[in-house]
Amino acid sequence: RLDKQDKPVSPATVHGCHRVLRAALQRAVIAGLIPDNPAARTVPPTVPEYEPTVLTDDEADRFLEAARGLRTYAMYELALFGGLRVGDILALTWPDIDWDAEVVYVIKALKDVKKMPLFVADTKSKAGRRPLLMPDRVMVALHEHKQAQDAEKLRYADRYQDHGLVFCTRW
Repeated sequence: RLDKQDKPVSPATVHGCHRVLRAALQRAVIAGLIPDNPAARTVPPTVPEYEPTVLTDDEADRFLEAARGLRTYAMYELALFGGLRVGDILALTWPDIDWDAEVVYVIKALKDVKKMPLFVADTKSKAGRRPLLMPDRVMVALHEHKQAQDAEKLRYADRYQDHGLVFCTRW
């Protein structure tokens, strides 16, 4: 199975297409447009279970050392020590952080990261909404990030569009 660029189509994509086609054909059966659902007799490919790549402590330390000083450093700290998804991180707003309790509340996620315009919505599942107790080092990185962002607000003055996001562009 190849796509338009002659690249293999993933089993997950084929499985998803099969699911949609099977549901559409089942509606046609219910509506009396066709006698039976041919997609119900087919077997989609099995989707391999996702196996995340987990960094060792040494690899994580080396990565963070290389990232130190970057504008996105706090984001990496949060991702590594909080286990947040990209959409969770990019939807964080400053009120989602309880500085005294050292907790980050994940209550929303950025959707359609590859498309424009982006929008924020509830997390994918109820289990995705959660408080996360953060290590001191993450809270320090977030505090330093907030100070840098506040300096950017002053520097760019009325050109700065403040949406309360923790991680955003300089504007």
